[in-house]
Amino acid sequence: MRIAHSLMYIGMISTAYGAYEKAQQHYEQALQLCLQINNLTYQATTLDTLGFLFSQMQEFEKARHHSQQALDLAEKVGSPYSVGYAWTNLGLALLGLGRWEQAKEAFQQAVEIRQ
Repeated sequence: MRIAHSLMYIGMISTAYGAYEKAQQHYEQALQLCLQINNLTYQATTLDTLGFLFSQMQEFEKARHHSQQALDLAEKVGSPYSVGYAWTNLGLALLGLGRWEQAKEAFQQAVEIRQ
């Protein structure tokens, strides 16, 4: 798990520098490790981070897909913190796809979860 954590941080640094493809590689490596050890909470976090990254890359359908997977897992494990972030990132992806009403609903869900 520590390796996956470190890969996530390296991915975050790559994202900050705009090296999105490099960040994606690190996040996907972290996800594979999470899948191997069946850590659903960290899988949700990693998928959500990938969703945000794809939004940054303006690959909104990939972002929506990953954020939806993150939301499903976060709800399964019962993590309100992760659920809130997943709704937010899903909203960003939907916004990028021009699905305004669905984006608004996603953001409203994020607000409700966090209250």
